[in-house]
Amino acid sequence: MKTDGRALIASLPISDVMSRCWSLPAVEEDKFKQMIAHRLEADLPVAISKMTWGYRKLGPSSTAPTAQDVLVQAARTEQVERVVSLLSNGGMDLDVLTTESEALGGLYRYGLKAYARTGTDIIVIASPDEWLVGVAVEGTIRSVRRMRPQTGPPESICRQCCQSIEAQVPLHQIQHVSWCGTPAFEAARECLAQMLGRPVVSAEPNEQITHADGRRLDADELARFGPTIGLALSGFSEREQMVRLAGRPEVQEPSVQNTIQRILSHPWRGSAVAAALLILAGVLHVGSIRSETQHMRTLLAEATQNNSSVSLRDPKVLAIQRLKKYRIDIEGIVANVCAATPNNVVISSIQLGRDGRLTLKGTTEDPKGITLLAKALQEKSHRFANVIAPRSEPEKGGAFTISAALVGVEKYTSSGRGVLWK
Repeated sequence: MKTDGRALIASLPISDVMSRCWSLPAVEEDKFKQMIAHRLEADLPVAISKMTWGYRKLGPSSTAPTAQDVLVQAARTEQVERVVSLLSNGGMDLDVLTTESEALGGLYRYGLKAYARTGTDIIVIASPDEWLVGVAVEGTIRSVRRMRPQTGPPESICRQCCQSIEAQVPLHQIQHVSWCGTPAFEAARECLAQMLGRPVVSAEPNEQITHADGRRLDADELARFGPTIGLALSGFSEREQMVRLAGRPEVQEPSVQNTIQRILSHPWRGSAVAAALLILAGVLHVGSIRSETQHMRTLLAEATQNNSSVSLRDPKVLAIQRLKKYRIDIEGIVANVCAATPNNVVISSIQLGRDGRLTLKGTTEDPKGITLLAKALQEKSHRFANVIAPRSEPEKGGAFTISAALVGVEKYTSSGRGVLWK
């Protein structure tokens, strides 16, 4: 999307992006980036050398006065390079490659009529091709989910939308739900409002967002082009704060260039500037040598006192730490179970055994609900297989137990214990 006629901004789909929100100490920018890199190294399921990441500062933390909230998003480097290469082959020189949450955030903050954007809000963009559901906290989109609408009654897509929201934030914390949908989804809007138990308000575009001839955008255009409009607004209003995964570095402002040219236009000014720069270079050079020497002495002293600090940076040790901490995509499993669970079924327990099998326990008054749940896990989800017929206990309030094997899980052969995704 070209925001001002000169900058080309594109976004990666949220399915290719990992998002994390952290509270980190408020320090200098270089140290802040180092802390993010160390945190990602321990948090990512793959080596950080294979990932490209960016971040957006969200403001002071509400829990720690000296901390800074930050949204960090990362994608595989090969995916980022592929997108940049495709655009380059098409003759488009990319300025900024960001994420879909920035596009939705730009629409949420600048493209819709203003209201008190505090607390937790939900924005839903419902177009014929797909639905985008964003969770905004204090004005920033922190998570986005994609859904594919299906023909027929709207209950199915609305149930997926409701479960996706509930997986990110408790429903009682939601303050406002904005709806950007085509007129064909009006029945879906009413259905979603019933499931969420709160109004779902049709959003109106900002009065400044119009066609070239001054016409206002209608609901269909807002739903179809909302993310693109939001990406342009985000790039135009807050380009320096955007999550940046790739793109050209920021160029020097023309005003600064003109100032330098005016200084160098007079010979005596140029001589004075050259002399000042020479003195400054000498001072910086001596200071840099002293700083590096002191830093080396500090490192040698720390290495002498504690040799274990060196081993902690070994790639093999970091790999083992990742294997111990990140073994199974628990969030994805729970989301798949929620998507397959009918409304009349209550899941009370989700257990994962050492043999890699998932055990679901719950209750329902309708025996057909158990059959529908087992069938949905077996046929409609790519994560489960070999679903064992449920054991129901009508005399105990309709309690049941369902067992299923996880697809894509294998034993970690080097240790003989634990499981990892393929």
